[in-house]
Amino acid sequence: MKKKKTIIIQDPRLQRVRNTLREILIQAAINKNEKFRGTIAHCAVCNRANQNMTFNPGLKEWYCTECYKLIQDDYKQRKVLRDKGEDYGDFREEFYKTFV
Repeated sequence: MKKKKTIIIQDPRLQRVRNTLREILIQAAINKNEKFRGTIAHCAVCNRANQNMTFNPGLKEWYCTECYKLIQDDYKQRKVLRDKGEDYGDFREEFYKTFV
C-alpha cells in the first residue's frame, strides 16, 4: 500500500468476525513461531487486535485508530512547543511526519 488507509467497521457482528479471524491468525503465528508484526493483526504501539486500524505507509505498519490519533496529537503539541522555543523532548520529526 502506498497511501494511508483507515479501516472502520461499524457493524458489531462484522467486528466480531474480524476479531475472530485476527485471533485465528495470531494463534497460527504462535503455533508456528512466526511473527506477524506489520500485519493488520496487531497495532504496532499497543498490540491490540480488536480495534479499527490505520495503515502508515511511511513505516509500513498498522496502528489502531486511537494510537494513530494520539501520535498525531503528540506531533502537533511538540511542534507548537518547538516553534515557541520551549523544550519539546525527543522529537523525531521524520517519524512524526508519517502520521500527518
